[in-house]
Amino acid sequence: MNKSKLSKAKRRYLEEEIRYFHTSKRELQRLRRDIMQGAVYQSADDNAWIGSGSSCIQEPERRTIALLENRRIQRLESIVQAIEEVFQMLTKEQQTLVKYVFWTHPQTLTMEGIAQQMHLSRRTFYRKKDEVLMLVGGKLGYL
Repeated sequence: MNKSKLSKAKRRYLEEEIRYFHTSKRELQRLRRDIMQGAVYQSADDNAWIGSGSSCIQEPERRTIALLENRRIQRLESIVQAIEEVFQMLTKEQQTLVKYVFWTHPQTLTMEGIAQQMHLSRRTFYRKKDEVLMLVGGKLGYL
C-alpha cells in the first residue's frame, strides 16, 4: 500500500464522490442519452456549439464528437470507472464497509456503530476505510 497521505480536502472530496456514485452514474447515463437524442451542448472550444447548425459534419459524427468533448461526461466517466474498478478489487469486508458507510441512506449508525456491526475495532475500521479512499484516490491520480 502506498504510504502517501491524502489531504483533508481530497479525503472529503473522495468520500463525497463515493457517496454519490450512484447519482453520478445516473447523471452520466442521462447526459449520454440527451446527446444521442439530439440535445445541444457546447464543445471544449467555447465558441463552437455541437448538436445544432449547419456544417459538413453528419449528425452521427456530431453526436460522437459531443460525447467525446463534453467535459462533464469525461469527468463523470473517470470517477464512475475508478469507483467501479476499485469496488471490484475490494475484499468482501471492504465492499460491505463501502455499502454501510457510503451507500446506506438514510444512515442510522455512527462510524463506531458500523465498526461494531462489522465486528471490527474502531482503528481497523478507519484503516480499512482509508485503504478504500487511497485506492480510489490512486485511480483518479490524487496520490
